[in-house]
Amino acid sequence: RREIIKIREEINEVESKRTVEQINETRSWFFERINKIDKLLARLIKKKRERTQINNIMNERGEITTNTKEI
Repeated sequence: RREIIKIREEINEVESKRTVEQINETRSWFFERINKIDKLLARLIKKKRERTQINNIMNERGEITTNTKEI
């Protein structure tokens, strides 16, 4: 009977340690992902830049050009 109780205590202790380790891994995973907001901001800036970028322009002769070197 006492052996069974000791074995149960050991099993509970091992499971508790494993649970704590999993919680810590999950926390670190979330912190790693949360701190990487740079990708989201870069995407938003890229969209804004695309909206405000000049893709074509009219030259002195009245022709519309899309050549980036001429723009």
